[in-house]
Amino acid sequence: MRALIILSVLLCLFSCAEEEPSSTSKVVRSEVERSNDPRVVRLRNDLDLLHEAEAIEAIRQLGDEFEAIAGVESYLLGARLHGLRGDLNNAHPLLEDARRLAPEDPRVYATAVELYAAPGQFDTATEELREGLRICGSTPELLRAQGILFLCIGKVNSPKRGLAKLLAAIEADPDLPFTKRALGQAYLLVARRELSEGNTQQALVDITASLEHDPLETDAWHFLAEVRSAATEHEKAIAVLERLIEMGQPLEAELALTHKRAGTKSLVTDDRSGAVDHFMVAREMGLTDEELGFGAQILRDEAAELVKAGLVLFRESDLGGARSSFERAIEYDPGDLAAHNHLGVVQFRMSDYSGAVDSWRTVLLDAAELDVELPDPVHINLAKALIRMGDAEGALLTLQDYLLEKPFGDYIDETREFVTLMQKE
Repeated sequence: MRALIILSVLLCLFSCAEEEPSSTSKVVRSEVERSNDPRVVRLRNDLDLLHEAEAIEAIRQLGDEFEAIAGVESYLLGARLHGLRGDLNNAHPLLEDARRLAPEDPRVYATAVELYAAPGQFDTATEELREGLRICGSTPELLRAQGILFLCIGKVNSPKRGLAKLLAAIEADPDLPFTKRALGQAYLLVARRELSEGNTQQALVDITASLEHDPLETDAWHFLAEVRSAATEHEKAIAVLERLIEMGQPLEAELALTHKRAGTKSLVTDDRSGAVDHFMVAREMGLTDEELGFGAQILRDEAAELVKAGLVLFRESDLGGARSSFERAIEYDPGDLAAHNHLGVVQFRMSDYSGAVDSWRTVLLDAAELDVELPDPVHINLAKALIRMGDAEGALLTLQDYLLEKPFGDYIDETREFVTLMQKE
């Protein structure tokens, strides 16, 4: 029984939201006069766009003049502020005061519909809409409220119907307040629906319209990035995400994935350089090699080419160029042991012994972790660099570690000779 009652209430709510003006009663502008005082106009805009702090300050500045300037609307604007703060308990008395002062003012009913619809009190909102239409007829204010009720109900086709109501309301009254955010949300919801149905270009048109009405809505900007990405306009999606991150939105992970997608698209269009750049940014932003997928292999291939170029420069005695190539190779593939080893050699030749120590220690640690047999006596090179730095004790410990860990290693004899020589000295 309870389920049947709930179902009947929901059907009633939706049928009322769907009510169309009768053929004999066209939409007409209400005869109520709105205050043109700049402070009231600004207050309406702040409340419309949910600028709570600004709205509070505007009402404070109006002070005792508020009711004299705005009339019954002062109560309605006060109620909207309470609604914005989620306080319908204090909004309700103001709505009732406005109703007593102006029982035939459509703004009273429209405000009530919108305030009750927002938190999902659809039964109350629907009764207010029904009563408003009965008393005031079809006015732009009530058309707007009907459209907002559609948006809040959230059924499959209700965003498009809500948008149609809002546009009809504005057509009847181009200066109708409290439509910016409503239109922004309507176009956003319609855009989501279009994208889910694969209509990417129409979704782009709709989300652009959403931002024209409510340009500070971060959800709309975020969805714009999603639509741009769906349209393979990854560079534009990246620009939007970067802007949102600057605004404090935690979207770094999504930006990294978008760079990965942009890299893949660059490969398809034979822009290897662009692909490498995007894959690099994706990695710098936290994507693992597994998450990068084929992009990680592209970066490893790029590192290998840089190592080859660095060796050519090294043989030509261009130590600066060789060092740069090896360093860039490591950026592309931090796990490239050859790049680290060659960099250590160049650093040693350039008397950067501290740098050489760091490079060769990295090689030894990574090789041990991977259980890789190195083709060069890196531990001996490391010991020589430590000696150049004046750390003979560290050099000796490095050699002794090799003797303990690699008793049958390829460089066991050289290492013993070096240890004997150091002990004699």
